[in-house]
Formats: sequence, C-alpha cells, structure tokens
Amino acid sequence: MEPWPPPPPPPSRLRLRWVVLAFAILLAVPFAFAGWFLFVAPVDPAPYVARIESLPVPPTWEVVDTQALRSFLGSRADRYYLVDAEPEAVAPVAEDVLRSAGLEIYDRVAPSDWCDQRPIAATPPITCPRKPIPTCVENGIGGPVRCWVEGFRWLSTGSSLETSTLERVSVSVSPRADSFDVGVNDQRHRIDGANRALVVVSVDRASGRYFWSSPTPPASTSPGSSS
Repeated sequence: MEPWPPPPPPPSRLRLRWVVLAFAILLAVPFAFAGWFLFVAPVDPAPYVARIESLPVPPTWEVVDTQALRSFLGSRADRYYLVDAEPEAVAPVAEDVLRSAGLEIYDRVAPSDWCDQRPIAATPPITCPRKPIPTCVENGIGGPVRCWVEGFRWLSTGSSLETSTLERVSVSVSPRADSFDVGVNDQRHRIDGANRALVVVSVDRASGRYFWSSPTPPASTSPGSSS
C-alpha cells in the first residue's frame, strides 16, 4: 500500500546549488570585511597632527581645538585657532607659515574656458586669458570676507598624476564672530569667538590630479619635470 500522503519529491539539483551558494556567500562576507579592514584600512591621522604641530604659526594664534579624523573616505587632521585680526591680514601670514614649512602655495586659477558663454557644444573652442582666483573674497558686495590658502609638497611621483601623492595643507580664515561651530561628526561643538577670526588648518593627502583642475601647480613642479 502506498503511504499517504506521498513523500515530497527530492529537491532539485539546481535548488541545492542555490542553497549552497547562498550559504557560501554568508560565510565569505565577514572574511571579506576583515580583509578590507586589514589591507585597505583608513590611514592613521597621527602624522597629520604631527605636521600641524610642526607649523611655525605665530604665538598670537590661540589653539582652541584639534581633531583627527580617521575614515575610509579619507583621513585628516584639523586644528582651530582664534586670531585677533581681519581675514585679509591673516591670509598673507598663513602663506608665510606654509612656505616656512617647505610647502609650495597653490595658486588657484579659473578654468581655461571661463570667458566662453556659448553652449557646451559650440565650436571652435575659445582659450580665455589666465584668471587668478583671489585668496580672499567677500560674501556679497560689502559682506564679510573669507580667505583660503593651500600649500602642498610632493610625497611620491609616479608615472602619472593619478599615481602621484601630495601632502596638502589648507588654511581657511572666517570673519570675526562671537561664536563658531568647530569639529566634525560627533565631535562638533560651539566655542566662544570673542569677536576674533577663526583659522582652521587642515592636513591630509591627495592625488596629484587634485591640483590640476585649474590647472596648477605650474609644469615646473609636476612629476617628471626636468627642473
């Protein structure tokens, strides 16, 4: 006599293969993340903090905070200063500090087609005159002034800009205020500005391609240069 109900049919080979594959993926995922952390771990920002410590900033720059950010998206170190001066007066001092530390100043310029108001596909192309981007700019006509200074030095020079590495030191200067928000992520907090300017010095690393969007630095300082 046949049993009732009849036994279920055996699972197909295709279904077993999918089950085995899913199980293998579940086992492999933790090992993949572990390998990523071991071999593609975020850069330790401690050397960036040490670099900030070595900068010959004026003694009148009051340190109010220092933060080191370690992230897969890019590690960096930030130091915050309060300075009793206008941003336009702080910017040239910041440039002198970077030069004294052996860095070259990044001279920002507008794209080569900045004066071409035609549609993107228009021909022939127009080469515009070189247009430097000022270090300090007003936020609207007669508004508060903010300044931005960047310095760099080569850490490695590969066969292309993408494989070359730069140390990047940036200095931003915000106008005088009674308070500022400083820090990033869960370290963000408010400090008393006492009607002084906020100077933020950041150190990280970047591909050599970063500085060529303008384009700059000049060819004499690029990888493979004969000078």
